Amino acid sequence: MTKYVRVEGHSKLLKDPHTGVIINSDVNEIENARLRKKKRKEKEIEEQELKNKIDNLTENVNRLELMFRELIEKQYDNRIK
Repeated sequence: MTKYVRVEGHSKLLKDPHTGVIINSDVNEIENARLRKKKRKEKEIEEQELKNKIDNLTENVNRLELMFRELIEKQYDNRIK
């Protein structure tokens, strides 16, 4: 088992002398970091879903615009005949 060395000036940080890896031993801080990450991921997913909805709405509006143009052209063509 590796013996960790406390990082000077940081009571909750430990260092593996063989690999140089720093480990946070503060369980509360670790849990808070996990919660922040989870919330950040949820926000990213929500933002992507909103972007997709906006893209779909834009596409629908473009289709409607095309349909209206075609309808107006047909009515115009019928008036000319």
